Amino acid sequence: MMLDQAPSFASVAREIGKPRLQLALEELADDVRREINFASFVPLRSDLRKDVNQLRTDAERLGKTLNRLSKERPLDLPFFRELDLPHARQSIRKLIEWSDKSLSVISAKGGAPKHPGRTTCAMIVIEAWTYAKGKEPRANNQKVHEICDEY
Repeated sequence: MMLDQAPSFASVAREIGKPRLQLALEELADDVRREINFASFVPLRSDLRKDVNQLRTDAERLGKTLNRLSKERPLDLPFFRELDLPHARQSIRKLIEWSDKSLSVISAKGGAPKHPGRTTCAMIVIEAWTYAKGKEPRANNQKVHEICDEY
């Protein structure tokens, strides 16, 4: 169903059982629209992992090159005398550590969400239902599923 063909927020609020929720549902829908619109800007996790891996590889390569240069002591190069080697090595180590930590939390599976906004919609409907009915709906509540699809 297209966004402009969706039922009114008043009808969704009535389905939940609290017509007064219409305004809140309208305001929260703006967040869902933003999530859907910005989904195209979310990089695929596989691309993000590839870039972080590349950063790690480049940092290791820079560290090895810096070590080779420091052994050769190219004192005739003006930048080398100005270079703070311990600080540079520490920064490289931090980059490698950051890369390792990032790779440990970025899933290798999947990519951008296939249905952006859907989880947020479901959470909004469940919260509204809980507010209106005084208890959370069961996972297999067909009415809640239908309301989520409408919202």
